[in-house]
Amino acid sequence: MLRRVNLGWLKGSLAVSFGGEPYLLLLGTRGLALTRFRRNFAKRLAYTLGSRAIIRLYEARKAVKLSKLDLADLREELGKLMREGSIELVGFLLSNWVAKVELKRGRLGRVKIYIHKTNGEKVSLKLIFGLGSGIDRDEAISLAKRLFKEANLKLKEEL
Repeated sequence: MLRRVNLGWLKGSLAVSFGGEPYLLLLGTRGLALTRFRRNFAKRLAYTLGSRAIIRLYEARKAVKLSKLDLADLREELGKLMREGSIELVGFLLSNWVAKVELKRGRLGRVKIYIHKTNGEKVSLKLIFGLGSGIDRDEAISLAKRLFKEANLKLKEEL
């Protein structure tokens, strides 16, 4: 399903969280795509048996690993994940529908990403960082700033 979306030139990816679940935010010149890792039977069984935290941590680490890759390796890895069918598209937003992007400090030191749309709506995501994920706060914030600027989005930060 990810092949049907034209992101333009891929600029990078960010590991984000929405509703407690880890996602991968892909940034391109034409838009933003929110993707998640597809759960196979073993993961679904683990979810029902009560080890949801372990699966979420695994997916968060996988998303952080992808966001740290350089562009050529990221394209190669995304191609492999698409061929396997282990990544799925959740949402897509064209760049001309994005009014601005805000990075704000949340509770307990978290970093919130607010994507304001031109029709007045906003999408709220959390940036993934910390000991368990494999990326520290400063590195995650600098990566987010760099990617939003490369994708030509207006960035407002209140950290």
